[in-house]
Amino acid sequence: MQALGAFGAFSSGERWTTLPGMRFQVLGPLEVETDNGPVVLGGQKERLLLAQLLTRPNQVVPVETLVRGLWGEQPPPTAVKTLQSHVKRLRQALEPGRPRGAAGEVLITRQPGYLLRVSPGALDATRFEELTANARRALGDGSVELAGSLLREALGLWRGRAFEEFLDTDFGVAESHRLAELRLVALEDRIEADLRSGRHRELVAETTRAASESFGT
Repeated sequence: MQALGAFGAFSSGERWTTLPGMRFQVLGPLEVETDNGPVVLGGQKERLLLAQLLTRPNQVVPVETLVRGLWGEQPPPTAVKTLQSHVKRLRQALEPGRPRGAAGEVLITRQPGYLLRVSPGALDATRFEELTANARRALGDGSVELAGSLLREALGLWRGRAFEEFLDTDFGVAESHRLAELRLVALEDRIEADLRSGRHRELVAETTRAASESFGT
């Protein structure tokens, strides 16, 4: 599965359109927020569809891939038509002000499937990956304070297990495991940065607190 964070699917002249301040969160429960408040996503199939699209932001996800993610290896005969209904409902949730009959500008129909436009920095998982990549470069350059700060910001984005409500699907398990491995690396890098910054006391206190919470003392 292709890694999250690929923002190269549009030509340079193509217009980005999202609701004001639209933010997508998958590092824990799936949530979508705008500057006007949370977006109500509807039923489980719409949430599942959105989660799939968020594994490949700004890229076309083929219909057959979405059908398999929604219904498994033995979809119903009406799967493609039903998928279109789920797309319509999800589009209405994400673009409530879109005129009836107008083409989608956030959730776009594009052969051979659908594409979800996500502005840079608007998906917590891609933001996490960008921060950790920048931190690793800073760590390699010897900028340990900057690296530690970036890694604390990155780790602070997590609210639970990634794609946690989709762990009964192949794509959910794959993305959850991939991101969990990156989170572990980020934690190891943050500890290294803190040690090199002389934050030994803070690390001892953190380790003691974590041990106490683990054993319920």
